[in-house]
Amino acid sequence: MKRSVFIAFASLFLAACSSRIEGPKRIVENGIEVVVNDTGPYLVKGEPHALSLHEEFRIDTESDALSVAGLSDIAAVDADSRGRIYVCQRAKGRDPLIFQFDNRGNFLKSFGRIGQGPGEIQSPYYLRITAKDEIPVFDRSANRLIFLDPDGRLAVTKKLLPGINLLPQMGISLLENGNILAFYISQREDQKIQMLVAGLFGADFQKIRDLLEWDAFKKPEEYKNFFLERPVIGASKAAIYVGGGKAGNDIAVYDLGGRLKRKIRVPFTPVKVSPGSRAELLASAPQNHPARRLRIPDLFPPFLSLFSDDLGRLYIARFEIEKDSGTNLCDIISTDGGLILRAGLGYNDLSRYLLEPRSYDVVIKNDRCYCVREKASGFKEIIVFSMSWL
Repeated sequence: MKRSVFIAFASLFLAACSSRIEGPKRIVENGIEVVVNDTGPYLVKGEPHALSLHEEFRIDTESDALSVAGLSDIAAVDADSRGRIYVCQRAKGRDPLIFQFDNRGNFLKSFGRIGQGPGEIQSPYYLRITAKDEIPVFDRSANRLIFLDPDGRLAVTKKLLPGINLLPQMGISLLENGNILAFYISQREDQKIQMLVAGLFGADFQKIRDLLEWDAFKKPEEYKNFFLERPVIGASKAAIYVGGGKAGNDIAVYDLGGRLKRKIRVPFTPVKVSPGSRAELLASAPQNHPARRLRIPDLFPPFLSLFSDDLGRLYIARFEIEKDSGTNLCDIISTDGGLILRAGLGYNDLSRYLLEPRSYDVVIKNDRCYCVREKASGFKEIIVFSMSWL
């Protein structure tokens, strides 16, 4: 069923509140600027105050044509500068890994194969398409980054330095300045405790600095609150964002060199973990997976994921669900840290959040929103919306 959504805020009410027009409060804590947002969006000059979404088309893996082509799952979706859509799936037999569609959703070609030869991939983890429209894939088995051009030809291969144990399922971001943001496993000097670290690397994978560390290797019964202890990260063209973990409810904003610039504070509505959401969290976990022994708390953490659009706005995806659309509520933050809109965007998969906590379920580029959703049949589809900012 087609869905059109109009997201708007009462301008007269906002105009009656001068603080809403002036923007959020800005204070300094420990020498760092903190942008303190209120519960509602602000009317900020030069920023949109409403958003209209209109569904254009869908790419449905349940269709016979795509089944014949070999596409049966969606692990990631992205779009290039020309609006061509790339749908990536997990390694499965000899089926292709990457499927290219035009900007109207028509299937064009597939490429990327399982193997050990040039341009072939064994254990693929998909990254965001680069500014050069290259499709980067991290091959964990070979500990390398592969860059394919839009025709599927091998462009560049980068081999990681020995001793770097990246965890691509936690997220890897190729930054605009050539640096790489990635989670990796670090062994402490006593050789007894392993830490999960978000590190910043140069293009040659020489480490620049660490941004945070998380003791992710405790026994399940040792966690006081697994969700709240785990950090989430995201990146835009100009900034790196870190939330959760030791940062608490604030989002730390770093420049692309890893220097802390400011913090963003946005109130949120606590969301209870219902019996249904508990079951959904564990749906994809094998019976012997450690996640099944975790103590799941009564409340979800403040952040589901952090991601950016091609204009540099930050999207804070929450666990709160918008009733009408069934989408996850997102706070939309301007480049200077102010809350400008709140909208339901994306159908985020809770089981994926637990096992592979990176946001590839919603992409915003070219004034389009690409949302991955699992249908009642179990097949996945991509819903493409046009976005009109007002």
